Amino acid sequence: MTSECPNCRAVISGQSTICPGCHAPLFQPSHDPARPVFVWAFAVFNVLMAGWVVFYLLTGRTSVMAPRILNASFGGGDAAGVPVGGNFGLGYLVVLWIWGTVVLGLFAFPIWANGAKRGAGSRKPNGS
Repeated sequence: MTSECPNCRAVISGQSTICPGCHAPLFQPSHDPARPVFVWAFAVFNVLMAGWVVFYLLTGRTSVMAPRILNASFGGGDAAGVPVGGNFGLGYLVVLWIWGTVVLGLFAFPIWANGAKRGAGSRKPNGS
């Protein structure tokens, strides 16, 4: 069974994926239906994480706002441990943010998918 290349009109085999004459791909790769979901999840995740970090910083749960908390309390002893725990919490939050961004980013923006398909069609046979 033969077919015709839509680009150069050469007669080619029906099982070919690349035209031997012009090296054009003969079919479009399938579209991933899950990609928009991952793109939205990536965006929402980063907005929520940024909001969470800003909340931590503005409410005085880290050492950034510790002097304000210690001066506002009566003796200072009741709020003395807040900055230490807040710094640990903020550190874990930032690590979670980095890992979540990397993992969701790999699914939302797959860099390996287009590079492999583009590289396969760009090679020319030795005789041309």
